[in-house]
Amino acid sequence: MSFQYNLEQKGCHVSLDNDLLQALTIHDTPSSEVDCVLNVCNIPTNLLKEQFGRDVKVWDICYHNQSLADCTHIGEYEQQHDQPSIHIHLVEDTCRIVDTACYQIHYSAVRNFTTVAYSVHLLLQKGIRQASATQTYFQPSQICYNKLTYLKDFYTKILSLRLVQLANRLYGYYGEKWTVGLGRGSFLKDGIRNMKVLPMPQTEFWADPFVYRNRVDGKIYLFIERFPFKEKKGVLACAELDDEFNVHNMHDILTRPYHLSYPHLIEEDGELYMMPECSANRQLEVYRCVQFPDQWELYSCGMKGECLADTVYYRDKNGDAWLFTAQCDTSVDLHCTIMNIYKVDSLKLNQIIPHKQNPIIINCEHSRNGGRIYEENGRCYRVAQNNTHGMYGYGISVREIVKLTIDEYEEVEVKQQLGRNIPAFLGTHQMCQIDGVFAMDLRKS
Repeated sequence: MSFQYNLEQKGCHVSLDNDLLQALTIHDTPSSEVDCVLNVCNIPTNLLKEQFGRDVKVWDICYHNQSLADCTHIGEYEQQHDQPSIHIHLVEDTCRIVDTACYQIHYSAVRNFTTVAYSVHLLLQKGIRQASATQTYFQPSQICYNKLTYLKDFYTKILSLRLVQLANRLYGYYGEKWTVGLGRGSFLKDGIRNMKVLPMPQTEFWADPFVYRNRVDGKIYLFIERFPFKEKKGVLACAELDDEFNVHNMHDILTRPYHLSYPHLIEEDGELYMMPECSANRQLEVYRCVQFPDQWELYSCGMKGECLADTVYYRDKNGDAWLFTAQCDTSVDLHCTIMNIYKVDSLKLNQIIPHKQNPIIINCEHSRNGGRIYEENGRCYRVAQNNTHGMYGYGISVREIVKLTIDEYEEVEVKQQLGRNIPAFLGTHQMCQIDGVFAMDLRKS
């Protein structure tokens, strides 16, 4: 399949690493050799078909009823109409959808446009792999919104953020407040009805909980990101839980000059490891437990230079090891939109092979990981964050992994928990299940 595109005149450089794609210019390619034309200049489809032939496919990148090339107001409509996410469609011949990307809504339309522009090549990659449109027909919608309302909301948000920053400097106040809920039984079966909420910390927040049952003493331990407001940097902490889920001896176990979070615990070959998020250091880091639970040593590093968030390590029933990760280079918003999978040799990370369907997901509703991959009743589940409605931690989605090979991936949602449905809280973005116990983080503001 030959594919023709020219984005340079729009001030955007796109690099597509795909065997099916060859970068060509409109002037040096015989029209008989072109199968598909990407229309980034809003040229009428019939004119392109006249030039390249009636059988050529014409793809457009559309936001509602407009070509992406003509949009500078992305997200304004979604904010005013309380939509969950921004949909960007790859459309064939103006009528059929090839693929759709769903982006997190930011209050700034400029930031929304930048996020989409820097990642739209990933949508093209997925479309090229599919190489054909679905039977879902594209129905352009007329955008109706009030520009003055958007500007009022935008500057109100800016003022609010500045006031929070000032309050943080003067009084140690921080905008986001999180704590942890602990429940008995199976989250899939029992939900949150048996959950006990830990008291809300006053000068820090607790998030990204992982629960672990120590094989030596049989006790349950809670591992979290502890975020002191004054330091503005996450550290990893641990506490022991009694039978009533009371917290004992909460203390730090791993600190670095950079932000740490997401203390993902992994048992393998009789050893305990931890793969925390350290995107601020732009690499994966694996730590081995030297003395439980306080002493950890750096075991391996991988993917240096990459910005990875909430990476999950999983070894399947066949013994194959995988990394599921949110990966981006340009915008933190994309951490909540794009998920990639890699096959690895082990926690040593000596060999890392990209999945052939990367990016696996371009959808802020269920891309970023929200806890470890776990098995229950013979089935395998991935916990994903729902970061829609412009909110980090709008909810979680538990998704059964149906197929996982280096060539294919398939998952289906089996349960959703929205933060607004948890009494007295607004959000959640993580759930960790072990036998008989689960933990969730809960957002107050």
